[in-house]
Amino acid sequence: MQAQKKNWFFRDGIANSKFSYDHLHGNLACTDCHGGVDGTPDRTAAHAGMTAIPGASTCAGCHAGTAAMTDSSLHTTVAGYEKILAARGVDLTAGSPARLRYDKQCIRCHAAIGAGATAEAACGQCHISVPDSAGGGLIAGHRVQRSPDMVNNCTACHGSRVKDEYLGSNAALYARNRANSATVVAGDGFAGAAIKPDAHYSKGMTCNACHPAGEMHGQGVVANIDRYGITGRMGCTTCHAALTGSNSFHSAGHLDKMACQLCHSQPYKNCFSCHTQEAQPSGAAYFTSNGTDPTRLARRVPATWSATVTYAANAYVTYNTVEYRSLLATNLNHLPDAAASTWWVAAAAPIPAGDALIAFKAGVNPQFGVAPGAKKYAVLRHVPVDADVFTYDEEGTSLPGLIPNLTGLPTWKFATPHNIQRLTAITADPDGAGPQTACGNCHSTRYARFWLTDGQLDAYGWGGAFDAAANAGVVQAVPPAPVVSQ
Repeated sequence: MQAQKKNWFFRDGIANSKFSYDHLHGNLACTDCHGGVDGTPDRTAAHAGMTAIPGASTCAGCHAGTAAMTDSSLHTTVAGYEKILAARGVDLTAGSPARLRYDKQCIRCHAAIGAGATAEAACGQCHISVPDSAGGGLIAGHRVQRSPDMVNNCTACHGSRVKDEYLGSNAALYARNRANSATVVAGDGFAGAAIKPDAHYSKGMTCNACHPAGEMHGQGVVANIDRYGITGRMGCTTCHAALTGSNSFHSAGHLDKMACQLCHSQPYKNCFSCHTQEAQPSGAAYFTSNGTDPTRLARRVPATWSATVTYAANAYVTYNTVEYRSLLATNLNHLPDAAASTWWVAAAAPIPAGDALIAFKAGVNPQFGVAPGAKKYAVLRHVPVDADVFTYDEEGTSLPGLIPNLTGLPTWKFATPHNIQRLTAITADPDGAGPQTACGNCHSTRYARFWLTDGQLDAYGWGGAFDAAANAGVVQAVPPAPVVSQ
């Protein structure tokens, strides 16, 4: 290949002496990264053995140490998912029904090329293009980015929770939750306060400030762990070491027992199911989420009112282009219009599909006594698991029972929300009598506004009946005892 064409992708044009680009990758031929056969006019022959996404096996020629490290990266192995599913009794042995569905469903949205033993890091999806699971496409031509772009790479995959929390984008969802009496109750300790972007984002910090290259490439990963088991990973005290005595809450007792997020997080996203499905007849994998959401009825597309149907209470219909909700069971004598306000009420637009629950719950940390340095009390997030994951109960072949032990792990798990603020509702003084009265947010009956007191009831109607048993070890049934030193 001629040199001018070799560099075309990197130079805004074949000949442009004003454009300076000195990156070493600009001197590589297309086949160096993508394979294939150079020097042939035959299209089929030229593309033989070609790979669209450069992976670890390609990049190892120049980056051998990093490429070898990525073999254990959680972006490549997805070992955290496998550990958690195995603890719930899922059979992930080769060829099992659960393994086949896991490889098809879970791996498809991760960064690795291939699955199982053949998986390798998809370097190009972090350093050159948007990940395929987020739509794909080159970010800046074929230019290799030394650090992944926060928007196009990191949050392209970690968007539904991390991005929305970090950028402060959950306010509208929080308002919708609170507007629905079946979800968030008025006793929420944050009382609908505006959700702000993470303080670190407001200071201009991107993901790699706390998640450096070594961690992303697999440094500190040991066998059979999740992301919180990575040794040497950064924590709050990496930057904020001198905390003891800096204020009344930073006593030695508090810092020894409590994860920082318990006082410094805002409400965050919780999910309650992750139903994997398979479209027919193509067999393409996709997801339907939150099937156990109690607002599901409210979020569906309303039916057009029919004179031949008797509607149940809380049914949603449209009539003369207006949407109504039934207040009681209706019969054929009650049309849904303004004159029938005893039976119907004009409804707001249904909550969009895909919503989740924005809430804040602290409790006993399930990592306590298991992971090195884990504090006894921490923020808990409800994770998307229920009996229907992998069942394909809507399309394809129904195969229930692939998660036989739903109570094997808590469904309220240790969380590190990306929505940090220095001052939050849990540190606030609700009585106006001085900072000491904020202690009641944890050490009086007021604690129920912030703490997980019941694994099922605190989900505001979401989740399953198994939640109570699954979370028996993380529920804080009474206010936590005050720390010894204040």
